[in-house]
Amino acid sequence: MKKGTELELKLGADSPDVLALVESDEIFCKCKAEELRLSALYYDFLDGRLEKEKASLRFRRENEKGKVTFKTGGRNELGVFSRNEWEISAADIHFGLSALRKECVSPLLGDEGDEPVLQTRAEFVRRELVCSWHGAELCMAFDCGWLGGEDNPFWEIEAELVSGEEKALEELGEYLCKKYSLFYLHESKRARCEAYRLSHKG
Repeated sequence: MKKGTELELKLGADSPDVLALVESDEIFCKCKAEELRLSALYYDFLDGRLEKEKASLRFRRENEKGKVTFKTGGRNELGVFSRNEWEISAADIHFGLSALRKECVSPLLGDEGDEPVLQTRAEFVRRELVCSWHGAELCMAFDCGWLGGEDNPFWEIEAELVSGEEKALEELGEYLCKKYSLFYLHESKRARCEAYRLSHKG
């Protein structure tokens, strides 16, 4: 099981063409990218406690490999998200949730009788690469797909800090926003999926 604190920069683009242009920047163009097809299912419980606490429970397939991820707390400044994260390989949400509960990571997960309820989903293609920037190692993700519904497309860049100082993420955000007219994203994919769901409810 992977657990720790996630530090991640999120930037939005206006089109897939802009996303491709950023990937061709001199920072990234010599890095080998891996393409993944991702399907993310977001869950809560009947009392909606995860949404109330801004926590996230997700089952995601990455090229048919399953993972369950639980995220809590954190902050968001200048598009940089800091969250507690637990992640485990799992065939489905039930197996992964059971494993998470054995770690006693949070009372928010309840007990074995507390069934998760599917709330919303996202589908996207990710191009992932690792690069160096201002003394830091970053895992970059260039995402293109939809959040909540096929009529809600998105184009997004994520930069996760692997090693180095958080300041590198802030400096990368300033550089890319200025050069490519990107914009900071202040909500997670889950939150944006949930906003879509609520706007189409009923």
